[in-house]
Amino acid sequence: MNHRKNWEKLFQRLKRIGFNLFFIMLSITCLTTIGFAQDNNSTTNLSPNGTNVGTTAAAFLEIGVGARAQAMGGAYVSFANDATAMYWNPAGIGRISKFETAFSHVSWLLDTNFDYFGIVSPVNNKIVVGLNVTVFGTDDQPVRVVGLEEGTGEFYSLQDLTDRFSLGLNAKYINQRIWHSSARGFALDVGGLYKTQYDGLQIGYSISNFGTEMQLAGRDLINAIDPDIINEGVENVPVNYET
Repeated sequence: MNHRKNWEKLFQRLKRIGFNLFFIMLSITCLTTIGFAQDNNSTTNLSPNGTNVGTTAAAFLEIGVGARAQAMGGAYVSFANDATAMYWNPAGIGRISKFETAFSHVSWLLDTNFDYFGIVSPVNNKIVVGLNVTVFGTDDQPVRVVGLEEGTGEFYSLQDLTDRFSLGLNAKYINQRIWHSSARGFALDVGGLYKTQYDGLQIGYSISNFGTEMQLAGRDLINAIDPDIINEGVENVPVNYET
C-alpha cells in the first residue's frame, strides 16, 4: 500500500509539472506569435519614405523625472515612494503618509526646457491622491527665412502642453483660537480648468484644504488632578489635556 501511495504521489507531481510546462510553452508560443504579427504588420505603418520616423507623438513623456531616479539610471519602478512616483509607478504614492510636493526644472538639449510638478496628499489611511504636470518646450525663437537670416521680427515657441489648460495653487495659513487655546496649520488649494474645443464648454476641478494636522494647545487645557483618589498621600498632579 505504501508503494502504491508513493507511485500515486509521483504521478500527481509529474502531471503538475507537465501542465506547468505546457502553460509555459503556450505562453512562449503566444509571445512569439505576437512578435511575428507585429513584424509582419509593421510595414503598414510606414511613412511614404519607407521609415517609421515621425510616427510617434509626445516623445517628451519618455524623459524621466526626479534627481534620485535619474541618478539610479531610471531603475526606480520598485523604489518610487515620493511625488515623482506618478511618473515611474503610480502605485508608489500609496506609501506616502503625508502631504508632499516635487518640482524640477531642467535646461535640456538644444535650448529646450523640461519642467515637472507633482503634488500628493493622503485622504485617509487607505486613499492617497496625486496630481502632476509635465511641460516641455522652448523660449521664444526668432522666425528666420531666406534673405532674413537674422530674423523677421516675429517669434515662435514650441510647447508640449496645451494652452487650453490652466492650473492654480492657493496657500493658506490657518489660526484657530478658542479663549486661551489656539491651533495653527497650513493648507493648499489646487484647481484646474480645461477649455474644450466646443464653444462655451469648460471642465474644471478643485481640491481644497489639503494641509497639516491642527491641535489645540494653551493654558485652558492645563489642569491638576489626583491620579489616585482611593489612597491618601498623593497630591494633585498638573496635567495638560490633549485635543
